[in-house]
Amino acid sequence: MNVDIRTLDSIRVAAIEHEGCYTGIAPCFERIFGWAGPKGLIGPSTQCYGVFHHDPKTTPAEELRSAACLSVGPEFAGDPEAGIVVTEIPAGDYAVTMFKGPYGDLESAYTALAEEWLPQSGRQPDARPCVEVYHNSPQDTAPEELLTEIHFPIQ
Repeated sequence: MNVDIRTLDSIRVAAIEHEGCYTGIAPCFERIFGWAGPKGLIGPSTQCYGVFHHDPKTTPAEELRSAACLSVGPEFAGDPEAGIVVTEIPAGDYAVTMFKGPYGDLESAYTALAEEWLPQSGRQPDARPCVEVYHNSPQDTAPEELLTEIHFPIQ
């Protein structure tokens, strides 16, 4: 596993929040893309993120919180009627690795980061959420070719 430590700036995003099992977040991504497309908010520089606030190994599924997000500029104010909020992905140090494969297999990469890489790294986990950066789309990419960059917060 290749892991880089990066200090990242905060990222302003439009988000649809999700409560419950992380595997249930897909409809939130469909909603945010369906909402943003007609508004002209998706362009070549738009980035898609998943934000995951809890460890599913230690938090009951019904208490898990996550968000489907798209990068937005400073002019965007949100759309409360559509359930779209503006928030920021926090700045800080992250252990970053690229995962290639189906979203359902991402847990193995998180396990490797937390249980193998982190103990030998000399770093500690941080309370900020984990962030996934999606480099391609399941709409036009085979599951085994999906590229997901994992940002694991560290101190």
